[in-house]
Amino acid sequence: MSAFARMRLYAAAAALGLAFAAAASAEVARPFDQFGEYPSLVALRADLLQALKARNFEKLEALLVDNSPNKEDTKKLKAALDAEPALWDELARILRLGGGFASNTNDRMFHAPYTNINDCFHQPRQRTDTCDVGDMPADTAEGRKQLRVGFVVAAKATARAEPRADAPVVATLSYNVVTVLDWSWPERGQMRPSWVKIELPNKKVAYLPGADVRSAFDTSVHFYGGPRQANEDKIKRSVKKSDWKVSVSLRRTEDLKKLK
Repeated sequence: MSAFARMRLYAAAAALGLAFAAAASAEVARPFDQFGEYPSLVALRADLLQALKARNFEKLEALLVDNSPNKEDTKKLKAALDAEPALWDELARILRLGGGFASNTNDRMFHAPYTNINDCFHQPRQRTDTCDVGDMPADTAEGRKQLRVGFVVAAKATARAEPRADAPVVATLSYNVVTVLDWSWPERGQMRPSWVKIELPNKKVAYLPGADVRSAFDTSVHFYGGPRQANEDKIKRSVKKSDWKVSVSLRRTEDLKKLK
């Protein structure tokens, strides 16, 4: 190898090292799962996963609560599942990603996936009354800020120079919080965008596979268990599976498009 070639190789290695170092120094929001704290929630998640695996809407509907007029939310969910069958698998993945309780409310409110409340547990930038930002208006200052927040949900997410699988790797991210420049949006039949355009900590533009990064405006599942009580151990023993009320919030695609 010539001296010039070696210099080019060393320069490329150094540049790659800087990119990986920058990625490693970014904010990190590691996954957490509090399902296991409540045996009743473990059992309910198992029932939900079974209904989703079987793609049985009757069983799924029986586990949901719908307080909307004329059960409009249930109708929207049914229409979405009929139009985009991949949503069945997306809902199952959401439940497996884990979740947690909104600890600063007076209710036992559990949100899945964990990314929907990650700001409350990990990131000081977000301050809301309920921790869940999924219902936040996208046209507010905080909403516009949240639109740019992406949570990497993979231990080794490969960021590439261009939105294609054979493009050069510029960084490997592990549960990082990233700045999103363009969420894109799924084509028909897809629940996740193929690629999400992000800005790395070194201000370089990169692209992540859509499956590896989520927004708080993505589809989410919520569990309401009633008012909190002082004795949490007693709650864990006494709350039954049937006490939890489950609802689904669908992906806010139109809001996510606003970054384009």
